[in-house]
Amino acid sequence: MLTATLHGAGRFAQHLLHAWLNEPDHYRLQHLCDEKLSLDTLADLLSNHDKLDFSAACPSIEADYLALTDSHGQRHRLRWSNSLDCAGDSQLWLECSGRHSRATNARHFHTGRTRHVLVSASCPGADQILIMGFNHSDYRTDAAVISYGSCTVNAFIPLAQHLYLQRNWHQAQVEVIHNSPTHANLHQPRRQHCTLQDMAPQLLPWLAPEQLHVSYTLIPWQGPSLINMRFELARPVYAHELTDLLAPLQSLYHFAPQDTGLNPVINSRYNAEFPLSEIELSGHWLTLKGYFDNENSAYRYHQLIQHICQQ
Repeated sequence: MLTATLHGAGRFAQHLLHAWLNEPDHYRLQHLCDEKLSLDTLADLLSNHDKLDFSAACPSIEADYLALTDSHGQRHRLRWSNSLDCAGDSQLWLECSGRHSRATNARHFHTGRTRHVLVSASCPGADQILIMGFNHSDYRTDAAVISYGSCTVNAFIPLAQHLYLQRNWHQAQVEVIHNSPTHANLHQPRRQHCTLQDMAPQLLPWLAPEQLHVSYTLIPWQGPSLINMRFELARPVYAHELTDLLAPLQSLYHFAPQDTGLNPVINSRYNAEFPLSEIELSGHWLTLKGYFDNENSAYRYHQLIQHICQQ
């Protein structure tokens, strides 16, 4: 079993920690480090989390350790640090701080015993970008810095590849209305560049940048995010074909019969959820309107770690 250090204790890292406690079999977390949060603050956040239930984990502080119980009843003591003095101690460095999302920075943690630095974001210059359900089987042992993509990259790429193979498409339009954590102090909507615009042509060699149009807006909201996708298909899809077309994607996406709103999406492990009632077919255009819990895309990151540990 490989050992891992988790760098960062923010929202994504908390979701990863929750996923690991539920499925702790393939890697062992031994260190936690964050230069901004204190151990007392993290323990309080876990005990009073607004989305995740850590009650079965019984979080407690034992000297300089965070103690947690996993789903098998095993108690773990994770050494805590407010510095980066633990770099190189573990075989995996889980870079979830959001402060080292370029490979030139992340590569500093590829030291000592560390085999891989896994970045929980789009990472320019990464040796590999691995997306579960798309290209995770391409994992290379010599890749020092590996990116899992991002929440939007995971939401788009497997679906886009599937539709291309089944129907071909000429262009895609993606609209993302993305939440913003409280500490970001966002007070009004803000448009900004989305890394999906850059990552998609790298991951899909048949895709020219001008074929993809991404609109990305951050809003002062802490719930799940919204995502709409429109594809101009070479061959149209008819209503009676839709179920069979989407069936192979059901391990990655959820297609509920009706739109039941945002609450059922909280802590969803799916890349995105698209209600069938909101799918529109118009000539060669296929439109999907859905939601995704961007924070819990940490589960796909967790799955990628598991996959790497089993190779």
